[in-house]
Amino acid sequence: MLGWAKEVVYIIIYFILSASNIVYTPAHGEFDPQKTNVVLVYGMSATPPVMLPLKHKLERAGFNVVIADIGWARDDIDVLAERLDGFLKDREKILNQRYGLTLADIRDRTILFGHSMGGLIIVAAQRHDRQLMKFQVVSASTPFRGAPSAYSAFWRWPEFVSEDGVERR
Repeated sequence: MLGWAKEVVYIIIYFILSASNIVYTPAHGEFDPQKTNVVLVYGMSATPPVMLPLKHKLERAGFNVVIADIGWARDDIDVLAERLDGFLKDREKILNQRYGLTLADIRDRTILFGHSMGGLIIVAAQRHDRQLMKFQVVSASTPFRGAPSAYSAFWRWPEFVSEDGVERR
């Protein structure tokens, strides 16, 4: 009967975690060739702290977790995909320096996990860097066919244009 209250609590926690990025930026993590790596990519209007509860659950299950830092996810998906690609390349440099490996060497032990718009960012990043096509991808609540709630993104209103070129607000 009070199921809605649980959802309200989750929404409040989401906003607190997202806003906490102003004062606290979590460690993003590094790849570990001895474990299965999970790269968490967050969705629209989120920041890395939003993924902390999932990160801790996955780490308790034995995974090595890397939270992709793509900034505050309010930009165009292609811009965010380029940031994800850059983030992965930076982590690959660390992997190479520490273990002499590349991402291609550990792709069988690496999962790209996209939540909400994070799944779309991963797909767009795969278009930029074809090597990412060989990685396992898991998406949760990804709006592959669009999301009506995207129209509530007030900072993006002028960019919503229909197929016939008519701007919608």
